[in-house]
Amino acid sequence: MKMSNNSKNIAAKYTANLVQNNQYLIFGSGSTVNLVIDYLSKSHFKLEKLDVVSASTYTSERLMKYQINEISLEELKNKKLDTSLICIDGADQIKFDNGNNPVSILKGHGSALVREKILWAQSDMIFVVVDKNKLVDKITGFIPVEIIPIANELVIDKINLLYDDIEIKLQMNSLEEPLITDNHNYILEVHHQGRITDINKFHKQVKSLVGVVDTGIFGTTLINKCKFIIGYKDKVRVIG
Repeated sequence: MKMSNNSKNIAAKYTANLVQNNQYLIFGSGSTVNLVIDYLSKSHFKLEKLDVVSASTYTSERLMKYQINEISLEELKNKKLDTSLICIDGADQIKFDNGNNPVSILKGHGSALVREKILWAQSDMIFVVVDKNKLVDKITGFIPVEIIPIANELVIDKINLLYDDIEIKLQMNSLEEPLITDNHNYILEVHHQGRITDINKFHKQVKSLVGVVDTGIFGTTLINKCKFIIGYKDKVRVIG
């Protein structure tokens, strides 16, 4: 694989160097996670000694490519760990306040938000690996909402009652069919172009609706466990 010298690669390589001596890891999903796995494969670390929990089938495929052993979360919980359990993941957008503190994270554009959130909760520390373009003053990307398929129309109607001037789409796959998550659910895309200003409030309201599994908003409880590894053109900045 050709690894160009851009900000995402710099952050991924830095992260791989941080964790190459860990025996157990949790990986989220997305292109940046794939890059971390690629760099681990090129490090001096013996991959056959590594046991990994994966958040998605796409990440699992990457692990198989390098013959990295994948274990279940239950298997991992039965292991006696000598070090903190680290989860490595990316993010779609990270909002910071005026004091340069992260206040909310948007994830799930890769449709693995529920599994990622579960694995974050099980981790002692989360390395959130992003390039500088993922840092924002306002969350503007669509908010993914994982739902039970039978509740599709019900949830759409309820969200539309809560918020005006938004557009809700059922996420489709490459065949223009409803995308099915690894949990056999649907994903709703809530497009708001930044008009939902309090996304933590949005999360609480929508999460309480019947038929909703979870949203792609990762709040304070999980943020408190995060170390943000941010790639720039020629450097890495670490927050947390």
